[in-house]
Amino acid sequence: MKKWIGVFVCVVLIGIILFNRMSLQKKQQTINKTISPTSIVSTLSRGIFVPYWSSIEDTPEGKYDTYYYFGVQPTTQGTLENESGLQNIRLVKNIPEKRRKLVLRMLDSTITEVLLDEKQAQKELVSQLVTTLNTHSFSGIVLDIEVPFTLNPEKKDKITKFVQVMCTAINSDYKTCSLLIYGDSFYRNRPYDIKKLASIVDTVLVMAYDFHKAGGEPGPNFPFSEKQKYGYDFK
Repeated sequence: MKKWIGVFVCVVLIGIILFNRMSLQKKQQTINKTISPTSIVSTLSRGIFVPYWSSIEDTPEGKYDTYYYFGVQPTTQGTLENESGLQNIRLVKNIPEKRRKLVLRMLDSTITEVLLDEKQAQKELVSQLVTTLNTHSFSGIVLDIEVPFTLNPEKKDKITKFVQVMCTAINSDYKTCSLLIYGDSFYRNRPYDIKKLASIVDTVLVMAYDFHKAGGEPGPNFPFSEKQKYGYDFK
């Protein structure tokens, strides 16, 4: 009889332990769901943008976690031939591949307009980007699609579809695909569907700087602080 009582007590104790463990797991899951991203302190990494017009002394090997080579600019046909950025790509040749990212400079709105519409040009651009990433040993691409303010409601969808095409091809080649956006896209009427874009790319890089654009509104484009003065800031 005592033996059975002992067995019964052991079973009850095991049950209590398992119940408590399950309760703690459910509680932790609930906490994880309710904690906002801004309250989580993550490990910081240091990255640097290396412009193609820079000098090799400006990029000491090993100082940063990621080197963003800025970069290459496509033509309206989606080609990268005779691109200035390709001529000086030696700036990051000594950086380990996993720490090197290539930035696609889409700063010319005239060229961007064509690439957003022309499927054949997109196909050519994808092909040349994949070749460039592999030839020069980059671990991924960063899309810098700088589109000015527009009243065209279709522009957001076109940009989203373009990023989807680019990232699908880049990811399939086992490379990362990231997006560089204006910081004030979260506050002004920029033509980016941030929620959809974030679900497509591996990383979103937010530009925060204290300069204002020529012909733009007075004040910094996206200040690091001074929310009280400008209505928004990076912090």
